[in-house]
Amino acid sequence: MAPTDDDVAALVEEVRAACGDLARHPALRRDGEAARLEADVRAAQAGAALDGARVPLDRVRELAAGASAQGAAEGVALAGLRVRSAALRGWHGPGTRVPAVPLGQLVVGLHVAGGGDGRLRFAGEPQDLRGLGAAPSGPVLGAALVRLADRVGDAVRGSEPGLVVAAGALAELSLLRPFSAGNAAVARAVFRRLLVVTGLDPTGLVVPEVAWVSAPQAHLAALAAATADGWEAWLRHCGEAVLAGAAEGRAVADAVASGRLGGPWRSEGAAP
Repeated sequence: MAPTDDDVAALVEEVRAACGDLARHPALRRDGEAARLEADVRAAQAGAALDGARVPLDRVRELAAGASAQGAAEGVALAGLRVRSAALRGWHGPGTRVPAVPLGQLVVGLHVAGGGDGRLRFAGEPQDLRGLGAAPSGPVLGAALVRLADRVGDAVRGSEPGLVVAAGALAELSLLRPFSAGNAAVARAVFRRLLVVTGLDPTGLVVPEVAWVSAPQAHLAALAAATADGWEAWLRHCGEAVLAGAAEGRAVADAVASGRLGGPWRSEGAAP
């Protein structure tokens, strides 16, 4: 049975309440920076695993503290750290404004942050996020990105719920796959940025990757079906991931509050 408008409204409200509850965690007033860094580490580890690269969590913490990547898997995790950090570059936490960046410029910058060249695909199929059908390239791709940027800009300035804005951008950007490789990390980083920009996740602690990595094939299938007919299912898929990500963010905040997070890695800031 397809979700009704009431189902969607209930999901949006449930997600909003979970993120609001996370934002009130007392640990964030004392050491929000440490919590955000740990959330970045957990997101990078889960995102790398989602992309087929498994790295122990403690090793990702070392990478976040400035260790050099050893091997391809660690390179993927380090790129994920850099892309996630770049998505909110210039933002200083709750109560501050995320610097405005046009979507086209943003995705290019995120691709470069992850070690890519920032050049849109002129021809050929993308090498990641396979199984989603053909992707446009060249001028058609450029025009599609401009249309997406316009829609996202209008949605952010309008009254669309943050979950709806972020889920729509994640789906469209993932299906467009504007680069030869590295598209998944860029799309996830845009999703994260939009959760923050729209005010849904004012802490930047939500880690939706923990839900997606638990069932990567289901995530890919939901993404492949994220068309007009599959939109409600995709929105629920993203909403459930944000709920799981908020719970993970709360676990991070709890660890900060109890003193279980610390050590030299966290004082180094985000990934280099």
